[in-house]
This record gives sequence, C-alpha cells and structure tokens, in this order.
Amino acid sequence: MRATWLTNDEEWDLILPTRKADGIIIPATEVEVLSDLLFYLVGIQPPRVRKSRQRENSELNRLSIRDLLWYCYLDQDSMDSSFFHLDAEANPFKRNKSRDVLRFIVGFHQEKVSELETQLQEVREQRLKFSTAADLLKGSLRKPSSPLKRKLLNVLKY
Repeated sequence: MRATWLTNDEEWDLILPTRKADGIIIPATEVEVLSDLLFYLVGIQPPRVRKSRQRENSELNRLSIRDLLWYCYLDQDSMDSSFFHLDAEANPFKRNKSRDVLRFIVGFHQEKVSELETQLQEVREQRLKFSTAADLLKGSLRKPSSPLKRKLLNVLKY
C-alpha cells in the first residue's frame, strides 16, 4: 500500500506491506507494516502480547490494528462468545487472535490498576509518617517542660 503524509514540514511517501513484515521501513522506528505506521503516526507503540499462552518469558508478538478493530464492530443484537470468535466452531486463527487481543486489553488495565495501587500505597505510607510525626509533636508540646516547647516559645517571642 502506498502511504503519503507530512510530518514537521517533511513529506513522506512510502510503499508499505499491509500484513507481512519485511524489515524496518522508516529508520529509527519500529515501522514494518501499515499497521505499525498507523500506531507510529498517532504516537503509540504497537501493542504486543506473549507468543506462548503458557510461558511467562516467551517472545512478544505485535497486534495489528486489524486485530483490534474486530472489537469495534458493535452492530450485533447480543454480545456472546461468537462476537469475540471464542466459540468452538470459530476459525482457530481468529480465536487465537481474539484471545491475544483480550489478553492485551485485560493486561493493559491490570497494569494500570497495579500502578495506581502502588501510588496509593506510597501515599498511605507518607500519610502515616506525617500522622506519626504530628502525634509526636503534639505529645511533646503538651509536656510542660519539653525542650522543644521551650525552643518554640523562644522562637515565637521574636
């Protein structure tokens, strides 16, 4: 497919494969096929999922824009397993691609939830430190002959 676009006053005109990658097309990028170009132009890394469904450390495969667009077709009376190509009679290729896309979508959200949980834990720890420091300060200031209280009173006199 021929693609033409303008970036930073530089005109690009390329012929790209639509499905089968045959090496990097644009230097210093990951663009190998048309789908990669679409992700590149919007500033997103092409999504990837593990090749093996069982091994955690297996290599990653790219998902194409076409794989993701299967889930944009919503003109259907009901959302069932046939919509996601997961039923037993579905084409095995589509069923595996559908699983890859679902794994990507669920994994993306799980990663975001994990990041938010980490941030929440850090904020809770910080709040606990501040609360403990405030309680110690309050207790120290309540003592009649506290050295800290005397210093604070001396500072406040000036």
